[in-house]
Amino acid sequence: MILQGARSLGVEGMERLVADLKAAILSALAGGSPGAWPDACPRCGCARVVRRGRGAGGSQRWLCRGCGRSFSASTGRVLALSKLPAATWASYVEGMAAGESLARLAARCGVCVKTSWFMRMRALEVMRSQLQPMRGGDGVSAQADELYLNESF
Repeated sequence: MILQGARSLGVEGMERLVADLKAAILSALAGGSPGAWPDACPRCGCARVVRRGRGAGGSQRWLCRGCGRSFSASTGRVLALSKLPAATWASYVEGMAAGESLARLAARCGVCVKTSWFMRMRALEVMRSQLQPMRGGDGVSAQADELYLNESF
């Protein structure tokens, strides 16, 4: 249903959708702006962090004074353990927004179909993390009609 809705956007809407998806996935892949001081440790939440050299790829490493563990800007992110370059992810997002099949996306990015499936699951996780969750509780009212949307991430 997402692809059907995306196809009805027109050319400008589709371009904006692809640009937003690329930005969300690439920021999740990169883990934020390089060299930016992290707010807190992704593991324990402690705000006392100090620099601890550079990683093998040249990214800044950080040391948490609370738990004593080191981390990088991408630690704890959805795409933290991805070994694919950002250009491959960008190409994958373009094909995914165009509605290409897993096999076609795999050929486009030079990966196997199983990796293409995992890439799709990761992209959907990023999309899910960008959506506002429905919150309920005291003082929050929700109304629903009889419409059923068969939507799944």
